[in-house]
Amino acid sequence: MRLRLRLLPILIFSAALLLSVRAGGLWNDLSLGVGGVSVAEIKPAAGTTAKPAAKPMEKPAEAAKKPAEGGKKPAEMAKEKTATSVAKTNRRPPPERDVTEYDIRVLQDLVRRREVLEKRERAIALREGLLKAAEKRVEQKIAQLRMIQVAIKADLETSQKRRNARFNKLIKIYSNMKPKDAARVFDEMPLPILLDLVGGMKEGNSAPILAKMNSVKARQVTTGLAARARRGRMKAAAK
Repeated sequence: MRLRLRLLPILIFSAALLLSVRAGGLWNDLSLGVGGVSVAEIKPAAGTTAKPAAKPMEKPAEAAKKPAEGGKKPAEMAKEKTATSVAKTNRRPPPERDVTEYDIRVLQDLVRRREVLEKRERAIALREGLLKAAEKRVEQKIAQLRMIQVAIKADLETSQKRRNARFNKLIKIYSNMKPKDAARVFDEMPLPILLDLVGGMKEGNSAPILAKMNSVKARQVTTGLAARARRGRMKAAAK
């Protein structure tokens, strides 16, 4: 009984030691398996897509070594540009087109039209010169007519003043005459002159003369003086 009690702790210790050894071996196997798997062998999880790995950055020296776009080097591209510019510079203009008969007719027609236009311009310029000269002559004539008008008006005024002066003298003469003698002269005098003389006389001097005149002549003088007075009133009213 005591022997069994002594062996039990030994068995328990041996079982625990064996269990720890087996657990350590299992752990080593798992660690070695995970470390040996590469990144490319890891499959993406279900329902997800794998993202491509980013390319590594190129170094400046390696980028400079690569050729330019289209597989051409910068030196070759520079040569091509130089050749293109030289070709454009040396490009010749297109050959001139030959002059046809149609072109000659068109040019001749243009020349004729130009000559017609020049003739018209010269004719218009000549007409303008003639019109200006005629305008100057007309202006001179108008100025002369105005001067003549002024002179005639002055002469009329002068002659009217002289006539009035002569009539005033005649009026004084007939006013100082005896009514019988003045009436005898008035009977033989033309009516327009008689109207002017009697119209310029005072009423106290003309009344005795009219009383001694022929009745027909006196009636004509009275009618003429009344008509003159009526026309004078109408002119005054019109103004």
